[in-house]
Amino acid sequence: MIGQSVELHYRNWLRCSLSALVVFAVCSRADAALQLRLTQDATRVDVNDDDGDGVVSFLGSVGDFAINLTIGYGSPAIGSPSDPQLAVASFSSSSSRAGALTIALSQTDFVGPPTGPDMAAFLTTIVGLTTGSASISTYASMSNEAFGVGPDSVLLSTFSFDDSGSFLVNDLSEFVDLEGEYSLTMVITIEHDESGGRRGIDVTRFRASLDATAMQLQSMPEPTSLAVWGGAILCAAVMGPRRRRRCVVCPRGRV
Repeated sequence: MIGQSVELHYRNWLRCSLSALVVFAVCSRADAALQLRLTQDATRVDVNDDDGDGVVSFLGSVGDFAINLTIGYGSPAIGSPSDPQLAVASFSSSSSRAGALTIALSQTDFVGPPTGPDMAAFLTTIVGLTTGSASISTYASMSNEAFGVGPDSVLLSTFSFDDSGSFLVNDLSEFVDLEGEYSLTMVITIEHDESGGRRGIDVTRFRASLDATAMQLQSMPEPTSLAVWGGAILCAAVMGPRRRRRCVVCPRGRV
């Protein structure tokens, strides 16, 4: 009896341990760690989301940039693996000859919608002010690689702001095939040169975001989708004039 009791207890413990391990593995994959990278010439600073709350931040100097404050957001703070969103806010100050600073935010293990075709269009938004110049590029990596901007990646949007002053961009990408897991990366580069701000000091601040704003209609092939929209437009065109004509001929006093 004692031997059977010990064996039963061992089996239950083993079963619970395996279940906990599976749950831990699933949860670990559900929200892959967010990563922030700042690079200026030979200086590189990496910040990882070690506590898994979807927030990373940095305050300090990076190379010749004396002050940099950057905060990045990802899943689970905003969005989720099936609702991809990234956001970053940054302030940088340096001498007017500091050169270029690259700020990159990346997260892996995003997945397509749970049902229907894995297609999405991504909206890239950036608003800011600079006494130098700035650029932004956003990527989706089908190899699910952190900071994936190589051959396996899709360039979603890219813009440059060569003149000092304020800048604003909202750009919607084409539909992207999101088969399997993938990563998203935002790369913002600011440059402070001698043509910059007053008293030899350049300043750049911005807010940028990347998110999937449109999913393709689930379980509906493209010709069917076009037919549905075409039929809706035709019905609206036919029914609209009829309603107006009926109102014109209505006798007064009748509803």
